[in-house]
Amino acid sequence: LYKSSISEKEILYYSIIFKIWHKFYTILKKNFNLSELNSSNISNDLIIQKNMTAYIYKNYTQNISLNDIAESGNICRSKCCKLFKKYLNQTPIDFLNTYRLEISKSLLINSNLNITEIALNSGFNHLSYFSKLFYQKYNFTPKEYRKLNKNR
Repeated sequence: LYKSSISEKEILYYSIIFKIWHKFYTILKKNFNLSELNSSNISNDLIIQKNMTAYIYKNYTQNISLNDIAESGNICRSKCCKLFKKYLNQTPIDFLNTYRLEISKSLLINSNLNITEIALNSGFNHLSYFSKLFYQKYNFTPKEYRKLNKNR
């Protein structure tokens, strides 16, 4: 990695993605007997779920709707919500926002962008919505979080 052209930012994003996939696997392992995953319905559902989460990872900076997420898995909105609830125990939009918040956390610590730029680069269109979600999740404003973690 030292000699490659991969930037520190890319490595950070890959590590976040791996953490999310690990969490996904842990939830699956906890809630299901993994030997049951050979059935075609569950396998198909997991492929769909993987496609939808991959779509979110790839397009999180864009304005993504529930319809967009469902279309990425070639399913209806209702089934999309059911799969996210079943496998990730959250709604698709909650998953999207959680991912965006994780990206924003790393940008707060590892960049000199201002809070508005971080919100926009993380996929949030409104600073107030970003700040509200950030505070609800971490009990700190983005500015407080940056101040507490910048020198670590």
